[in-house]
Amino acid sequence: MLKNLLVVTRHKDLVALLKKWGDIDESVRVIEHTDNVEDVRNMDVIGVVPAKLAIFANSVTEVPLTIPQEWRGKEIPLDKLETMASVPITYKIEKIETRTDFSEAVLYSRATTFIQYVIREGLIQRDGQQHKSFSQRNGAYINRSEIEGKPVIGHLPYHLGQYALDITTYALYYEFERRGLVHSYEEMKQYNPDLFTYKVRRLS
Repeated sequence: MLKNLLVVTRHKDLVALLKKWGDIDESVRVIEHTDNVEDVRNMDVIGVVPAKLAIFANSVTEVPLTIPQEWRGKEIPLDKLETMASVPITYKIEKIETRTDFSEAVLYSRATTFIQYVIREGLIQRDGQQHKSFSQRNGAYINRSEIEGKPVIGHLPYHLGQYALDITTYALYYEFERRGLVHSYEEMKQYNPDLFTYKVRRLS
């Protein structure tokens, strides 16, 4: 049972839907975004939060949405949103001992700066097995069969991450307004990102 609830979303109609379903009431705190660990620590979070924060939460619940192309990037009214939403899924994101062996790892990240960083930091080799597998995908979405039971370097949505052996990534802590503005290895290095490994476990 989720008790210490926090909702993280900028979509007001998603909040309205959660209230309609009875998952939250007016007493639950709602914020549009956060990069603050203390906002989520020991909380049962509903919304999309990155692993760097999720490892401090008690749980993370996501509402799966099947959004038609014509509605992507738009505010979706409540009546339409309800037809696109599935039953919420709750995960536990657990930080574990940081992985050091990436010889069998699968690389997946749509962030080119992240790819540059893991190469420059020596986690993978340029034109090596992991780098080639990413390049050949040309930015396409990865599927379950490619990561199931394997260690992953990069970023996975939790619905896929639950099938990976574990996931290793970097945590950058910076102001929300800087998001999307870190474009090079040198810029990323300035933030002294922390390497960490985590597992995703589905609770419900």
